[in-house]
Amino acid sequence: MLYVIKRVTNLDPGADGAPLGISFESYFGKKYSLLFPRQLQASAHNLPFVGLADAAFHAPTLEMYSPVKRKTPNGGNGDVSIEWVKDSNVISWRDARRILRKLKRHMIGMTTEQHAIYETMFHASQNDGCA
Repeated sequence: MLYVIKRVTNLDPGADGAPLGISFESYFGKKYSLLFPRQLQASAHNLPFVGLADAAFHAPTLEMYSPVKRKTPNGGNGDVSIEWVKDSNVISWRDARRILRKLKRHMIGMTTEQHAIYETMFHASQNDGCA
């Protein structure tokens, strides 16, 4: 896995049982989201930071979005639109940890809450899904 990271674009606290997530972009026009889906007992908490310390997660998922240029039908003038094609793969905790290590230097300027999400994800990646 080689990811040349341009910037972190978003950290999602996974409110209402949604997965914790960190989104980032590469220099080659691709976008990524690393997601840690919550196990059922962890999704009982409705507030984003309540229960993160005792959360448990299923295997991480890496979503990759690639831009695809498409000619606009009926345009007649050669207009092109960009659509994003998504590819999603379950990855190992080790691979998730490697990605998170690379993202660490791109966390400069993020809020305290965003750093808490990152730290929770990193800790979970070190403990096979237990935060």
